[in-house]
Amino acid sequence: MLTLKLLVKNTPRPDPDPMDECNGHGTHVAGIIAAQVNPLGFTGAAPDVTLGAYRVFGCVGSNTNDILIAAYNQAFEDGSDIITTSIGGASGWTEDPVAVAVSRIVQQGVPCLVSAGNSGYRGLFFADAPANGKGVTAVASVNNIEVPQVVSKASYSTQNSSTESFGWYRGFPWSWGNVSLPLWSVNNDGNDTANGCDAYPENNPDLSAYVVLIRTGSCTFEQKATNAAAKGAKYLLFYNDVDISGQVH
Repeated sequence: MLTLKLLVKNTPRPDPDPMDECNGHGTHVAGIIAAQVNPLGFTGAAPDVTLGAYRVFGCVGSNTNDILIAAYNQAFEDGSDIITTSIGGASGWTEDPVAVAVSRIVQQGVPCLVSAGNSGYRGLFFADAPANGKGVTAVASVNNIEVPQVVSKASYSTQNSSTESFGWYRGFPWSWGNVSLPLWSVNNDGNDTANGCDAYPENNPDLSAYVVLIRTGSCTFEQKATNAAAKGAKYLLFYNDVDISGQVH
C-alpha cells in the first residue's frame, strides 16, 4: 500500500492578533498607504486612513487559497472601502479560485488593489492571482535607481583621525542599544568580496567585546554571521561591497 504524507509548512493558528511579527512586509505595505510625517519628508498615499489588518501568513512557508479567500471575505464583511494586498501566486488565468473570489468583491463595489508579482519579465502568465481577476486593479513595480531609507546615526574614530559620522540601519533580530566598542575586521582588504566567508582561524581573538566589521559579497549573510558568532561575536556591522555606480565604498 502506498502512503502519502502531506507536509504542511504553515499550519493555520487563528487568533485575534494581526501584528506583523516576522519579516515586516505587511508593515512595509501599510507604510506605503498610511505613513505619517517622518524625517524624509513624505507621507503615505492616505495618511489619515483607518487601516484594518488581516494576517494570512506565518513566519515561514506558503499559504493556501482558502485562507486568503477567507481573509478577503472577512475584510468585505467588515465594511472595508478598499482592500489592498501584496500577495499572490503566478497564474495567468482569471478562473483561479482566489481571483474569482476577489472579482466578486469588486463587482459588489469594493475596489481591490493587488500586487502583480515580481516576475513581469517572464510574461503575462506570470502575473499573480488574484491580481489577474476581472475588474481587479493590478499594481506592478519598477526597480528604483535610488532607495531612500531612514537610518540611525553612529560615529567612529581612529588613532589617526577625528570622529566621523555615518548612517546605518538595523537588521533582524537586533538589540544594539547604545553600544561603544572597538572595531574588529577580518582583514583590511577592501577588494575581498569573500570577507568573512571562511571559518576564522583557531588563534582568532574572542570577538564578544568588539563590533565586527564584515563586507557583503560572495556568500550569504547567514554564513558570515555564523563564522563570526563561532568566535563569540555579538555585534555585526555589514558594509556594502559596491555602490550604485559599481564602486567599492
